[in-house]
Amino acid sequence: MGDSASHAFYILGGGGERFRITAAGEVIVREKITHLNDGDTQIKFPAADTISFEAGGSERLRVDSDGRLLYGGLTSSTRETSLILQGNSNSYTTNPGILELRVGQVPSAQSALGSLVFGCTGDKIGGTISAIADAADWSSGSSHPTALRFF
Repeated sequence: MGDSASHAFYILGGGGERFRITAAGEVIVREKITHLNDGDTQIKFPAADTISFEAGGSERLRVDSDGRLLYGGLTSSTRETSLILQGNSNSYTTNPGILELRVGQVPSAQSALGSLVFGCTGDKIGGTISAIADAADWSSGSSHPTALRFF
């Protein structure tokens, strides 16, 4: 249950170590952390250098061993992808994949609403798609005039 030589607290069970708190304050678990009052909410370590998050008994988010953040589509392809976002429905007509970029207030005319930037490390930008509020009338019920600009 404990080790005075390493000043660690550990729990053994099922043929091996299950939990440890080191003298340095590290908490070490074997496979998963489960919420006490909600057994289907967990943080898991399903493979080397991989962490996943479950809610409602289903995996919702994963950081894989290549450092990619996977949300929705939880299996990475062979492409060199850093982020995968996928709709949570099998029907593209009822719930397609959507990426939302929102500002925190009603925009003024010609203000930026969001941008997608394509490039590589540093300031090397190959292209940008920006959404701009064309007019100041973004009141309730307006058509929310917007322009997409490609650079």
